[in-house]
Amino acid sequence: MEEEINSNLRKVRDLSYGENPHQRAGLYSQEGRHLELELIITRDQNNSPSDLVLPNIAKDKPRNKVFCYKKGRGELSANNVEDITDALSFLRFFSRPSVAVMKHVMPCGFATQNKDESLSEVYRKAREADRRSSYGGVVVSNSFIDLETAKTISESFVDCVAAPEFDESAINVFERKENLRCVKFSNLENKNHYVKSLFGDLILVQEKYFTKIKSYGDFIVNPFVEIGGSMHRVERTPTERELEDLLSAWYVASGVRSNGVVILKDGVSIGIGYSTERVGAVEIAIARAYQKGFARRGKEYNLFECLAKLDELPVNPLEGAVLASDGFFPKADSIELIGEHGIKAIVQPGGSKKDYEIIDAANKLGIAMVFTGERCFRH
Repeated sequence: MEEEINSNLRKVRDLSYGENPHQRAGLYSQEGRHLELELIITRDQNNSPSDLVLPNIAKDKPRNKVFCYKKGRGELSANNVEDITDALSFLRFFSRPSVAVMKHVMPCGFATQNKDESLSEVYRKAREADRRSSYGGVVVSNSFIDLETAKTISESFVDCVAAPEFDESAINVFERKENLRCVKFSNLENKNHYVKSLFGDLILVQEKYFTKIKSYGDFIVNPFVEIGGSMHRVERTPTERELEDLLSAWYVASGVRSNGVVILKDGVSIGIGYSTERVGAVEIAIARAYQKGFARRGKEYNLFECLAKLDELPVNPLEGAVLASDGFFPKADSIELIGEHGIKAIVQPGGSKKDYEIIDAANKLGIAMVFTGERCFRH
């Protein structure tokens, strides 16, 4: 890291509030980063259009762009900005149309295009992954928002929608939602630092997270370890469908607070969990997968009753799913739990002192497992 960092910040605009309404907040741009923030369409108190254009920035330099198409009931909040930022931290890894529904800087639903699905259908799957949590959430897409997608988003209450582009007809639909904010962004690949204020006058600076896993060809497939002259190798190789889901799950896991676990099937998240313990995160993700499975069938939305009535589900929502863990498994208890509920493939960093036990447990349960050789913690 650099011996000295000089950071001059220029205020771009005030936000409506910080994490809480009594905390003031604003957006600042670091000199040389060329953040451009324009308010394209707003509504005043009389619901009349008004325009605000901030000072122009040199057009010959690369820029991060954030266009606020529509303010809703007020300026963007710090929570809106953080949700968008955190969603983009993993959506940038996807080449296919993908959608994350964010709530309190956590993805509560995610879907990526399967075959030739429309973006409207991709969004619907992301929302239905956890419909209750998605209420009042922030929808972030890595693709153009068209008319049909805008109509689908408008079926329920959403606080903010962010995308690289909006069709004019989509904006017309969103204009009917008085409290909805719309944000347009660009230049996602800008590699800069993560900065956080610590106790006293200390500042933490670290490089932003980028994964070396660019495709499922970068996974360590059938990993092995040798202990005391005995070879322990993962026996089952993931299918191509499983590899695609493992890659998606790994990317989404990088946006979940640690210890983070993502369960995904056919490109859609079905259970997301995080905890101060690895096996606890697995337990939470599995429990929520069942809970959401009951909810999608109109059953009573009670976690404890759901877990006691699993035999009432016509199919096990976890059967054939994959699981991503942002860190290695310290013990085999998580693997045994994963296998018990029908999950068939795992992606994890590897590197535990007990990897041989983890591999043996996966083989016993017929689970395919790949390593990444890197972790994706997020705090």
